[in-house]
Amino acid sequence: MLSEGREFKIQGLTRDVGHGIGSVEISLDGGVTWGNAEPREAVGRFSWRQFFYQFTPKAGEPYSVLSRANNKLGHAQPFKVVHHSSVYHHNAASALHVRVKK
Repeated sequence: MLSEGREFKIQGLTRDVGHGIGSVEISLDGGVTWGNAEPREAVGRFSWRQFFYQFTPKAGEPYSVLSRANNKLGHAQPFKVVHHSSVYHHNAASALHVRVKK
């Protein structure tokens, strides 16, 4: 649960298969609109990259938070699982639904 009027920081990790992360985007409305997150500098082509996004929630508004990475070739992270032979691979963006308390 988020607190109304109190700045909140979203943070996460993303990676790419070697083309490099071009950008990371955050949506607060289930993917209707997107804003740019601030990724940390890349340490290598295959490295994980941390990202941050700050916003101030408003009471009475539902938030459906999504993040997606875009690689330097322009390919965006999918919303459906792309099956891969690797057991640990799950590339789909998933929503997190949150409420705001007064």
